[in-house]
Amino acid sequence: AEKLLRRMSDYLASLQKFTVSTENTIEAVLTSGQKLQFHGPAAASVWRPNRLRADRKGDILNQEFFYDGKNMTLFNPKENLYATAAAPPTIDAMLDFAREKLDVIAPGAEFLYSNAAERMLKETTSGFVVGPSAVAGVKSTHLAFRGTEVDWQIWIEDGARPLPRKFILTSKKGTGEPQFTVLIRNWDVAPKLTDKEF
Repeated sequence: AEKLLRRMSDYLASLQKFTVSTENTIEAVLTSGQKLQFHGPAAASVWRPNRLRADRKGDILNQEFFYDGKNMTLFNPKENLYATAAAPPTIDAMLDFAREKLDVIAPGAEFLYSNAAERMLKETTSGFVVGPSAVAGVKSTHLAFRGTEVDWQIWIEDGARPLPRKFILTSKKGTGEPQFTVLIRNWDVAPKLTDKEF
């Protein structure tokens, strides 16, 4: 399982540019124990080493995020509010800065790091290959991992493009063990991006 995950990580790190669109579902557990799911499509554009844009629209969030290698900006169109901050010069350093200094945490952001597997395996205690699967018609291999606070599953596309196709985080600390699910709809590994987009 670790070998397949590292192969995916190395492939993602080799992509100088890519765009991805996802369908995300986050669970909330009520005090009664009942679970509710909230939907939120998202799209991201990455241009290594220092350009990132992410757009999230859904039941809970409506945000646009921009990073141009110098500044990071979060914009909420509905409220017409934005916040901006000076940021480190690489995507990896910016994501660490956002998490550690600003408490901005984006589930699934591990895929944006140049060393995704290292990040994902950091708190992992075990993992195994579940078996072959298909995600939205794409032949994939299903992997499952356990951690101290989070269990997670990932489906990786078979063949020459080992791209992640589905990702589930299960919080073991939260009451009712809520899940965050990312279903990856589209990958473009050779997009035409311009500085204007960031």
